[in-house]
Amino acid sequence: MTSLQQIQGWSEKYAFDEGELEIILRCHNAIVSPKGQQDKESFMSLLAHSFPYVFFFLPADEVQNRISLIENHILPKDFGEKFKNAILPLKGNATEKETLEMMIRGISNCCKGDSEETLGIIFDCCSDSDGIVEAKDIIQLCYKLSICSQVLVSPKIDHDRIVALSIQSLDFHG
Repeated sequence: MTSLQQIQGWSEKYAFDEGELEIILRCHNAIVSPKGQQDKESFMSLLAHSFPYVFFFLPADEVQNRISLIENHILPKDFGEKFKNAILPLKGNATEKETLEMMIRGISNCCKGDSEETLGIIFDCCSDSDGIVEAKDIIQLCYKLSICSQVLVSPKIDHDRIVALSIQSLDFHG
């Protein structure tokens, strides 16, 4: 059980407000709590279903359709697992409190950290097994993430247009 004192400490340490930390706690619980759903749902799906605001604006089946669109047509196939490993580098003997703080730190590095930390997460999500990334792959992933953000927040989407945008090659100069 997480105490108010812990939440306030994380709020000060990682610059999240209590509402943001509540969402991170929900995500953490969905990911690490043994409910059997982890084997059935992808990491991205578990994250999406942990956000209460998503279901306020979209019906549950539409949320799942959009997550499927993102996973199957926009993001690289292994993105979810790489993202999970980047924000939640689990250690075999870590306690629940330690994994929660790792996740808070990882998410903070994604969106509240400096540009080097954020780029490190993106790098980890793009790198191959040797830890090598081409600059165009980082740019492509950022482009695809921007498409994903619109897919998740737009009231209506054009599925075919989104698929076309996601496979569109970015022309690089130089």
